[in-house]
Amino acid sequence: MPARKGEMTKSIVIIDDDPVLLEDLAEVLRSEGYAVHTAMDGARGLDLILGVCPDLIVSDRSMTPVSGFAVLMTLRTQHPELRSIPFVFLTALSDPRDMQAVADLSPTAYWLKPVDYAELVERISRLIGPGRDSVVA
Repeated sequence: MPARKGEMTKSIVIIDDDPVLLEDLAEVLRSEGYAVHTAMDGARGLDLILGVCPDLIVSDRSMTPVSGFAVLMTLRTQHPELRSIPFVFLTALSDPRDMQAVADLSPTAYWLKPVDYAELVERISRLIGPGRDSVVA
């Protein structure tokens, strides 16, 4: 559903190599009013991020050929102007050592799969607000 005049739509880039999960996430978030852009690997995801400049980035950690870790490292080291965009890992890597391995890159959050869609929407809304914000003209 397109944004009405006087509303600004928040955008999210989702990067995940699981096509079913990627489509499910996109569908749920679009139904909440977010503009969603998807990529199945980190290289395409990075291109999307640089082109769209989203309000939020949600990425799997472990993908080939370019991982979510590599995406975040590239953003932090080569694009510091994008540091204010929240970056969330959504991953099945639940070992505390996996979380610690990315701590130096300061992701905004580290959320574990499997996904509870209602909880995911709530967390995203807390991070960036609802999908659409009314704007006073």
